Amino acid sequence: KQKNITLNQDTSVDVTETISVDFADLAKHGLYRFIPVKYSTQLGNNLDIRFKLISVQDDQGQSYQVSQSHEGQNIKLKIGDPDQTISGEHSYIISYQVNRVITEPRDTAEFYWNVTGNGWPVPIASASATVTVPPGSLLDTICFVGVIGSSTPCTDFSAQNLQPGEGLTISVALDKNQFIFPDFLDQAWWFLADNWLYGLPVLTLAFMLRLYWAKGRDKQYQNMFDSGGGVETVPLFAELNVLSAYGPPKDLTPGEVGALIDEKVHLQDITATAIDLARRGFFAIKELPKKGLFGKTDYELTNKHQSETGLKDYETEVLSMLFGAGRQDHVKLSKPVTSAYKHLDTAHAKLYDHLKDQKLFAGNPQAVRTKWIIVAVVIGLSFVFIASPIMLAMGLGAVSYVAPILSALIILVFAPFMPARTAKGRAKLREVAGLREWIRLGAWREKIHEKHNFLEEVLPFAIAFGLVDKFITAFSQADFAKLTWYQGAQGFNSYSFSHSLNSFSRSLATGASSTRPRSSSS
Repeated sequence: KQKNITLNQDTSVDVTETISVDFADLAKHGLYRFIPVKYSTQLGNNLDIRFKLISVQDDQGQSYQVSQSHEGQNIKLKIGDPDQTISGEHSYIISYQVNRVITEPRDTAEFYWNVTGNGWPVPIASASATVTVPPGSLLDTICFVGVIGSSTPCTDFSAQNLQPGEGLTISVALDKNQFIFPDFLDQAWWFLADNWLYGLPVLTLAFMLRLYWAKGRDKQYQNMFDSGGGVETVPLFAELNVLSAYGPPKDLTPGEVGALIDEKVHLQDITATAIDLARRGFFAIKELPKKGLFGKTDYELTNKHQSETGLKDYETEVLSMLFGAGRQDHVKLSKPVTSAYKHLDTAHAKLYDHLKDQKLFAGNPQAVRTKWIIVAVVIGLSFVFIASPIMLAMGLGAVSYVAPILSALIILVFAPFMPARTAKGRAKLREVAGLREWIRLGAWREKIHEKHNFLEEVLPFAIAFGLVDKFITAFSQADFAKLTWYQGAQGFNSYSFSHSLNSFSRSLATGASSTRPRSSSS
């Protein structure tokens, strides 16, 4: 076996190999030649050397019949006439061109080539190679002989009497300045062609960006002062035009306000709903003194059995969470009603549905987020457990795991941003944002002495905004009527009341969660 190898200045490599075979008395159709063309880099990426067959001839210049196919990481050349058998000695001269085999591992370039391959099932009497390089580019040479990984040196790029499984490998050190390597665009194209799965995250990102652009952005009225006009999509990075507020909104509850502001129903929104129900006369709250030095604050709730006609369905669920479906007369948060967690979960779900039903959102915000989270998880698991093993068998390497998982992560990143407010919801958001600023900046202080029930009206909204401490503190010197629905353990003062409300919220969560079965998800 002999190879003539020409390294071209453009880093392509022309190879002409002459294989002399003695079939002896065996009747054969010809020769199978396997040439490795796909490799895995140190980073786990795929590299295809762009094999191009030029010709297959005998020593008289006559062309052989040849078929070319892929088998694993190799090009398989089936040389010979399938309808005719041959015996004895025959020569096969195979000419082909490859690329991407001259590398730049360090300051120099390198051509590293397995001349024979190590998969021949028969002995090789003699093997040699001749390498032609551009003038002035040769720096050093070395060669090895033996099985894969052997460090046994050879001389003159030749070897004799190789046994099955043994081969000849050569390495040529080169001055890389004597070559013109492919530019960045060519290398990038080859990389993406060899690792096409890397394009999957790019396509996923493009798809999710397009989807967010069309469906995930809020809508708004073209004329903010006329809801009867047209509707348009809110421009990207547009600032919200906040409306000035001078009191709580008339058509939104504290729970709805809290969910509208950040598109999520939090526990503080449920707490705000509960406090709002209390101040509207549905029940009273009594803070019980701690028992012992390390005791915990408890709360007793007294049901006023007020008519629930006109309550929204999620408000009814909050009452069921507190007093049960049968509406008990008295309950303690430390001993919540059975299945309180179910009513808490239902209250969350119904509040989300209410936001959609009131056309404040284009769809149920939680359902929209959950849908895309499920899509991401299904894609990730499907590729990892189903598609990736198949792709690994195809030789796609580590990219078969990285690309789909990255695509799933991209979808997960977009999921929280996919809920979109309607034009009506955007208009209400402007009011709600104004109310939040109004409370945060204390622009309501002069109202304290004007309305005796101001605290009760605004307090649930301050809870929903997470501004209860700041809001309550402002009442330390205020003169207002005693709350009829709340009784503190140590009388009333701003600090204890603020602390008690926070404690009430924690107790509400702890009590409801304590009824959840251990095997149930929280």
